[in-house]
Amino acid sequence: MTTRILILEKFADIYAGELARQFAGIELHKAATAADIAVDLATIDVLVAFGIAIDDDLLARAKSLRWIASLATGVDHFLRCPSLKRDTILTSGRGIHGPAMRETVASLMLALARDTPRLVRNKADHRWDRGARWPLIAGKTAVVVGIGISGIAIGQLLKAFGMKVVGVSRTPRPVDGFDAMMPTERTTSGKNTQDVLPVATYSATPRIIAPMFSAAVDSNRSAPRPAQSPTLSPTRSATTAALRGSSSGIPASTLPTRSAPTSAALV
Repeated sequence: MTTRILILEKFADIYAGELARQFAGIELHKAATAADIAVDLATIDVLVAFGIAIDDDLLARAKSLRWIASLATGVDHFLRCPSLKRDTILTSGRGIHGPAMRETVASLMLALARDTPRLVRNKADHRWDRGARWPLIAGKTAVVVGIGISGIAIGQLLKAFGMKVVGVSRTPRPVDGFDAMMPTERTTSGKNTQDVLPVATYSATPRIIAPMFSAAVDSNRSAPRPAQSPTLSPTRSATTAALRGSSSGIPASTLPTRSAPTSAALV
């Protein structure tokens, strides 16, 4: 019996190639968006997609669907659909994003430290300009908010760069690669902020969360000051934030306690 698989994703060709190499007896169909679907949904056995790409109408038409493989860790988009059948297997992509997330954070961090947009502009203008001395990220402090699989992967890579790594988690526990761990409630309560929040040169949020940092603290334990360290977000939401007052276009925000302005310059 042939299993009919629909891959609904911009990079469907990549997924299809891997599946074809590893499995026999499958029939692959690809679509970048729901509007591109050419196959009869009623004949599909397996759907591979991010939840944000589907709606209830799509699931209602997929009458033979036996398995949904979510490419994201979360499956809430699928669970909100009334037409999702109780006997349809729903699996998440939890655990596959660590390497991609940590490399994204590292690239954004280095781009900030080395002012990569300026280098790109100089190259385009055929201009040699050494600019300011590049700071090292070694010895700086990184705060990783959310210590799941991706957060741990990010923290361990940053530790390899020689950074001090602090984790924030609802379930604080010792983790290899982290110098310190603090519970989420101590950073969101607004109490004793100067005792629990180190000076963060960078902070990284592996997933979409409620704002956690309202202040950073000087090393002399003085009164809290507004956070100015960039918050790096390797998620899809990164495209909605940019450096305040900068045209760098790097997915980071100096406004970790509220949304970046809609006028923020992006590349």
